[in-house]
Amino acid sequence: MLFRGDASGGCLAKRIHGRQLSMPPAQGEYPLGTSQIRTGTFTLMTQLTPARAMTAPALPDHAPVFLAPRGTTRPWYDLSTVDPMSLTYDDVLLAPQPQTEVESRRRVDTSVPFGPWRLDLPVVTAPMDTIVGDDMLALFEELGGCTFWPRCDDPVAVAVAHRVRFGPGVRCAYSIGLGDRPESTIELARALADAGVRMILIDIAHGGQARLVRTLGALQSHPDLAEVVFVTGNIATASQARSYLEPEPVAAYVRVGVGSGGLCTTRLIAGTGVGQLSAIFDVAGTGLPVIADGGVRHPGDVAKALAAGSQVVMIGSLLAGTDETPGEVIDDGHGPRKFVRGQASFSYMIDNQIAVDKHRAPEGEAGFVPVKGSARTILTQVSGGLRSAMSYTGAANLAEFRRRAVFTLVSNATLFENQPHIFRR
Repeated sequence: MLFRGDASGGCLAKRIHGRQLSMPPAQGEYPLGTSQIRTGTFTLMTQLTPARAMTAPALPDHAPVFLAPRGTTRPWYDLSTVDPMSLTYDDVLLAPQPQTEVESRRRVDTSVPFGPWRLDLPVVTAPMDTIVGDDMLALFEELGGCTFWPRCDDPVAVAVAHRVRFGPGVRCAYSIGLGDRPESTIELARALADAGVRMILIDIAHGGQARLVRTLGALQSHPDLAEVVFVTGNIATASQARSYLEPEPVAAYVRVGVGSGGLCTTRLIAGTGVGQLSAIFDVAGTGLPVIADGGVRHPGDVAKALAAGSQVVMIGSLLAGTDETPGEVIDDGHGPRKFVRGQASFSYMIDNQIAVDKHRAPEGEAGFVPVKGSARTILTQVSGGLRSAMSYTGAANLAEFRRRAVFTLVSNATLFENQPHIFRR
């Protein structure tokens, strides 16, 4: 079927971003909205008709639909063979289209407007302290992507240093927390704006908090912050997205993805999340611009995320172990490796004086991964794979790609067939 649209428990320590790190041992609406229905002890996600009216931004000009037998179609949210809110990247492939006019991958345009910039590569870094440093920023500057700098003790000083090294047009968003009081968040945002920062990420795990929406409203309405683009998240449903749109928009972009990251254990610890592809469908359908965050394991997943309605795709663990990530290369007899951790891991929480007790458990992992070489190789695969997907779809640019993309559901046998299976008998 097709649809559109150390065994001892000891720790090691390294320095990244000038800090000691504690490390483990070396062992949518299309056009429907979503609602909730309580059935016994369960709360089920279901779909409502008709959708609530949206004032801004405008709804997307495409809607994912399934190609039913004999050329008929049905919408994504009306699937009968699978829960439409359960889909991940591995559940689908992009189907090649007929009568396409794109004659060469070189002739497709992968650029996209993103806040104050235009990105040649619609990919941004995850704000992770073992992924993002000056070397990664420099590479993303060169290749036309955007860097999201992780939360740190003095983001203003970091922003000033980046402007000195890379120039005032450096494509970097800086992450801050929600803060105890809206006034403190506004004060930090103003200091970043004074330092020339043009995009700020309010970096929290649960983007559905009412306090976050209120703080964003205060930030957006502040006269000193009129030129700053605000990014928020993370969310995973259209109902959460509407909080940022009604009665008026309070964020330019939202990160979509709960529990899908390569180092994230939220779905195991908290039992919370939504299939990543379905989350993109659902949120993008509201018209709120989406940053697809998490779940990318292969370059082709980036193409799927963009075809599903994302403006850009955020990657983190895909870059783990590359030369440009911060930290030293170690070799303890298991080959050269580098340390990587999730921002909700025990290692990160200890290093940032976040209490681990009955009120809060780590929801991420940390460890060592093999050295991969330069991240340039991975980003080249992402770029080339996206261009190939657009060529198969007959899309000259990303807007056409989203309109023309047709997905097909896959079986477990297809998942096996997707691999170079001559080596997997």
